[in-house]
Amino acid sequence: LNGMARARRLDKELVSALMPRICSNLVYMTSAHLAMLSSSIAKAELNSPQFALLLTRELKARLMEFHSAMELTMIINAASKLRISDEELYRRFVT
Repeated sequence: LNGMARARRLDKELVSALMPRICSNLVYMTSAHLAMLSSSIAKAELNSPQFALLLTRELKARLMEFHSAMELTMIINAASKLRISDEELYRRFVT
């Protein structure tokens, strides 16, 4: 999905169809894969409250796994594009 998003060839219907599977497998992804996936979904401009809620939960639980600047930048950018408004999460990003 990230490659398709970079090439601006992302099919919103495909991402919508994959969303239930994506949401159920967030816990199994590495921090890099989670960053790339959330970035690509944000680029697709899909508003999925369920994905935003699950992503917020995963980020709160696994924020210490994000070490590289690229991963952190992708996650913060995706969170803002997905309109995640969890003040505690953003506070933890900063500290």
